[in-house]
Amino acid sequence: MSEWFALLLILALVAAVLRPLFWSLHRATYPLDPDPNGWIVTRRSIFDHVIGFIQFGFALVWIFFGLAAPLYLEESAPAISYTMLAIMLVMGILFLHAFFFAYLSRIRFNDEKLEYKSVFRNISVFWNEVTEIRMGMNGPSIRTIYGAFSISNTRRGFYQLLDTARKNSVLIQKSPYLKPHDAYWPYRKKTK
Repeated sequence: MSEWFALLLILALVAAVLRPLFWSLHRATYPLDPDPNGWIVTRRSIFDHVIGFIQFGFALVWIFFGLAAPLYLEESAPAISYTMLAIMLVMGILFLHAFFFAYLSRIRFNDEKLEYKSVFRNISVFWNEVTEIRMGMNGPSIRTIYGAFSISNTRRGFYQLLDTARKNSVLIQKSPYLKPHDAYWPYRKKTK
């Protein structure tokens, strides 16, 4: 009986962890109210917070092991040691890039403009300066005449952003991740 009890306990813990994640994905489809100035500010969901934490954690782990690799692989051929160092550092830098430029970014929009702000980069464009929205390496990517940036499709306000882009005749790649969500309905009762 103890094995069944342990299995049920594990399943209950998994359900307790996954339920808020799936709930946050569902809530991401609800439209947001504009702020007093008319801007819709996208918000990170619980799922985004989990992914951001994982990105930052993996970045630290890869950079640490990359820097420690030459110390523990001294007896091996130096080429292997430095190859491991380079691979791990590149992976750590990629995770840090995703953390700083996707997770920590602030994205807001209205019917006329789209603004993106991250730690190291700011882009403010009118909708006619947005060239395309497509799937990129870090999820949906918004390409403008001033550069591209990524946005999570699990952020609250993402589907409103897509809807606003369609109204402004922005080219959107045909992708299942960029189609209007069935649960998103602009006229649904708006909740915060």
